[in-house]
Amino acid sequence: MEEIAASPRNVLWASARTDLCDEQAEDLHKLVIEHGRQMNVMAVHSAQPKEKGSVSRRISAALENYVGYANTALMITHESLFRIETRLLERWHVVIDEVPTGCVSSGRFSAPVTWKSLEFYYDLLPTSVGNRYLVRCRDGIDQITASMISAEASEVSMFHKLASNRNRKIFVDIASWEDAKSLTAPVKWWSVWTPVEIHNAASIAIAGSGYFKSLICRASEKLGVDIVYETIKKCGGSFRSKQKWSIHYYTRHTGSTIYWQEPDGRKGLAKISQHLESIGFEGYWASNSDIENFFFGRLDGVHCLPKQACTNSLRHHESCAYIYSNKAQDSDAPIMEILDIDSEDVLASREHEDIIQFVMRGKARESTYDGHYNVYLYSLDQAEMLKDYLEDNCLAGEVNLIAEENAGLIDVIRPRKKAEISLVSRRISQEELTVERRKKDAVRKHAARERSRAAAIMEGNYKPPGRPRKSL
Repeated sequence: MEEIAASPRNVLWASARTDLCDEQAEDLHKLVIEHGRQMNVMAVHSAQPKEKGSVSRRISAALENYVGYANTALMITHESLFRIETRLLERWHVVIDEVPTGCVSSGRFSAPVTWKSLEFYYDLLPTSVGNRYLVRCRDGIDQITASMISAEASEVSMFHKLASNRNRKIFVDIASWEDAKSLTAPVKWWSVWTPVEIHNAASIAIAGSGYFKSLICRASEKLGVDIVYETIKKCGGSFRSKQKWSIHYYTRHTGSTIYWQEPDGRKGLAKISQHLESIGFEGYWASNSDIENFFFGRLDGVHCLPKQACTNSLRHHESCAYIYSNKAQDSDAPIMEILDIDSEDVLASREHEDIIQFVMRGKARESTYDGHYNVYLYSLDQAEMLKDYLEDNCLAGEVNLIAEENAGLIDVIRPRKKAEISLVSRRISQEELTVERRKKDAVRKHAARERSRAAAIMEGNYKPPGRPRKSL
């Protein structure tokens, strides 16, 4: 953003949320003034009730009307980016802020009654890959409307939303819509959006350190999408040697939205809420929407949406709480099969990335901050993942894991699925966990020392261990 303000050009900036579009438009406007430049900065999104016309039409009009000015920044959402007519981007530089959500989607549905409507709206075209058919909106047919989509069953509404977008490809595993009548063999569908879809743009930049671990990157590689990457600037890396992190966790078992619907899961959430209230938690917090009511009214902190990538408005907080799960679902099965990935890959690209983005919105984001930062997570596995990330990227001087035993959940064993009962029958002891953690700590610290040593050598200020040699 600093670079854009210093050297204005036509920029299409895509963010995750509507509020972020407004926030970043304001930030860019201030930077432009600081640099003594002139630039048209505007946000176009769905949360602007006073604006007339659909979002897509307003964006298209702005791209056409301002293309000749060469000093316009247009802030839109990721979802709007997926729907843009690529011919309009030829003289615009596209910046995608963080890895877009919704790039990779899939699901399953049966349509024993409504398969005729699918046949009315969409053609099925064969592809070079057997059992993979491209869905295309039929010519001469009015496009299905948003209200019609919302009236559909949840398992097919997302399919309609993506299939009605003529700028996005979506595939199914049936050759005829009549095959969708089956209740025993649901239709599998999947859709992948990659940066190649907007190749007409003057340039494309993705500002996000997690891109190469994302599903969109995996999908691009698996599907043979020809993308040449060039690292322009590697962000981060400033060693926050004085920051001290305490990562608090409540359970040794993993959480999930399904488990939190069960009596034991709900009891656990209530205890976490009571604990946060008892310690006077005042930071920013978020959870899955289904469990928010466990925390409302108990916490004095700032409630946020779970997705907080790129947000700068929380930087004054010294603590945060994130009771959250975003693991693989049944609807992910088709895309996992196509991309040859497993639930751990999905976990890393979704839940882990969401945790990292959320906790880094507070004061710890400031490289000059030298205080104590507290993070409250649901489970030990999440806490260990975050500790690994901070130490591997030299983002903290000290990181401690703290089990919140007073909440009464540390020894709770989550019932295993039937397929898991025959596996490990005993619980790992605290001593074994401690030994394993120390081994991991030793490996991480050794790697951190090696990175620091290499950096010091490159900068010319490396001092070998031991007493300094006497000068003659």
